[in-house]
Formats: sequence, structure tokens, C-alpha cells
Amino acid sequence: MRFACVELYTKYGKIWDRAKEKPNYLCDPKTEIDTCSFGCWTSALGGEHVPLLWFKLRKPVRYIYHNYLAPRMSRFNYAGYSIVSKLINRALDKFYNLQYVTKFDVVLIVVHDYSIREMAKFIVKAKKLRKKPIFLGALGNTLDSFRETLKDKDAFRFFKIFIDNCDVFVNYYHEAISDYLGLYTDTPIVNFPQFYPFEFAKSFFEPYENKEKIIFVSGDTSRTDHISSLLIAKKIQAQYPDFLIEVIGRPSLNLEPLKNSRYKVTPFFEWIDYLKHTGKTHIIIDMDNTWTLGRVVRDAAVVGTPCIGLNSESQKSLFPNLVCSDITDTKKAIDLGIKLIEDRKFYERVQKKAFKRLEAYSYENSVKRLSGILEEYTKK
Repeated sequence: MRFACVELYTKYGKIWDRAKEKPNYLCDPKTEIDTCSFGCWTSALGGEHVPLLWFKLRKPVRYIYHNYLAPRMSRFNYAGYSIVSKLINRALDKFYNLQYVTKFDVVLIVVHDYSIREMAKFIVKAKKLRKKPIFLGALGNTLDSFRETLKDKDAFRFFKIFIDNCDVFVNYYHEAISDYLGLYTDTPIVNFPQFYPFEFAKSFFEPYENKEKIIFVSGDTSRTDHISSLLIAKKIQAQYPDFLIEVIGRPSLNLEPLKNSRYKVTPFFEWIDYLKHTGKTHIIIDMDNTWTLGRVVRDAAVVGTPCIGLNSESQKSLFPNLVCSDITDTKKAIDLGIKLIEDRKFYERVQKKAFKRLEAYSYENSVKRLSGILEEYTKK
């Protein structure tokens, strides 16, 4: 299967193609490609990760930009590079080398809340090619962000164009989201959990006896639900004061909820170091209610650290015994945290179940499942 993933811009600055000696999970997530997101598709399928500007610039400008300018901009100032990419993509409406996509059998187009217009125009043009691949669509950020963005009439109109032109739309959030997305389109929507580098990451699993007395609070500190996670951890610590609360240090970090508790602020870890660190912790709390993929939950499962959380796809599928119904379901979260401290048998059942279930998302298993879905689609 010849595969490509198209996004508005790539961290690499140009086309990233997976090399066997350096798959995505061994790359620098800041300057090359993500360790646990759509880079997993490109690595597992041996494909290419292509920035949209590849299809908007003429030669030799395209060659100069993607081989010299963009990689340097993305390496030294990724935020600035992303803004430049957005502006140029917005300004240039024409596509000059769409024939490039005809070398692929399957093209996954990732749409973010800030790239709806550009991706809609791209897929409409690409669908007019005489020889065309199967076009898959997927959301690039949280459903919560999209729901806010689609309140704008132009954003709604272009998203409708985009999703209607996809051959298949891939839903990797909670399976219930398929019904929600079905309101927007008649395009087939399939539930497909994200690929995960299980074969590599499984070596970081830590058994119960290696766990330390740490309650790790994860999540984006700019979201209000992060405050809930901190307060839940504080309540658990009140009953078990020998447990330390750890939280990742970010610029927007609010530590006021942890006043009068014992806590530690840790640095932001690279992915492999993050696995090593959280593998030693006893519990992770991630009360994120924005309908995310659940990368925190997957990493927790692979290192054998139970994660208490809400509505991500990974939370329900990997830790079904640790799912809280809503952001207000704090009593259950506290009770679950206490049970994970007091009941070793329960703890080990939870971690073993999550680890075993995560294997279904490995590169090998995910490629097989995707092949089955595409075969079924082409028959129809």
C-alpha cells in the first residue's frame, strides 16, 4: 500500500519519509515528526508526510523553499514557521503539482480547525484527477476545538465540503463521535483508533513492585479540567500523605489548587524520558473532557501505570474500570485513586488489561485492520 499523509505544514519543513533505521518514534518531535500522532501512520505504512505547500509552489521555488528555507525555519522557530505556512497557504489558491498524489494508493488528509478552508480546496481539486487514490479524512485536533470553530458559517461550509469529498472519514476519538460526525455528511465514517508504536514502547513497562509513591497529574494546564485533576490528587494525598503529587511545568501552570499540599514540578520530558518517568509513578490523573485521542492514556497503558480519566477513546478502551462519567464525577475519581493504592490485585488487573488491549493498536495490527477497511470500501 503506497501511503501519504497531507497536513497544512510539517514540523520537518519538507516531505518526511520514514526510514527503517529511524521511524517516527525515534525522531525529534519538535523538529521532525510526532512520536504518537499521525507520524505513526506514515511510519507504519512506510509512506510520506507531505506539507500542503508542496502542492502550491512552482519549481524552482518549491525546491528552494522545502529543501532550504522551511527546514531551517521549522528547526529554529517552529511557531514562526507555522504562522508563515498558514499565511502562504491562505494566500496561494492554485495547485501546481497535484499529479504527485497519483503515486499513492491511499492519502490521509488531516484537517485542523485552522486549516479547514485550505484542505477543503485541496481535496476538491485532487478528486478531479483522472487517476486518484482513496482519500481518507481525519481531525487533527480535539473535537472540542472543532465544535467551537464550526460555529462560524464559513468554517462550517468548508468543513462540509471537505468531509463530503472524503471517500472515508476516520474517527479515532470515542466511538460515539461517529454519530455526531454523521450529522455533517453521508461519507462513510469508520472508528479507527490511532496507530501506536507498541512494539517499541512496551519495553518501558514497569511492574507493580517498581512503582513509587507518586500521583502524576497530566494534561494541558490551559484547560479548566486540569484544575480538577490537581484537586483530586490533593484529596487522595490527604488520606495518603506519603504520596507525592507531580505536575509538568508549563508557562501557564497554576499551582494555587495545590496550596498546602506536598508536590513537585517536573520539567517537560521528551517522549522516551516521559515513558521512563511515568513508568515509575503509581497513578496518573487526566480529567481532560475535550474529546481527545488520549495519548496520555496510551502512554500510561504501555508503562503499566493506571490512568483515571474521562471521555477519550483510549480511556474507555484501555482503562474501562477507571472511567469517570463527567468532569463533575470527582468522588468516583478520588475513590478509584484510593482503591489503586489499597488494592494491589485490582491494580495489577487494571495494568495488565490495559497493556494487553494496547497491543491491538500496534503498527502491525493497525496496518492489517486498515487494509481490511479499505478492502471492504473498495468492494462497495
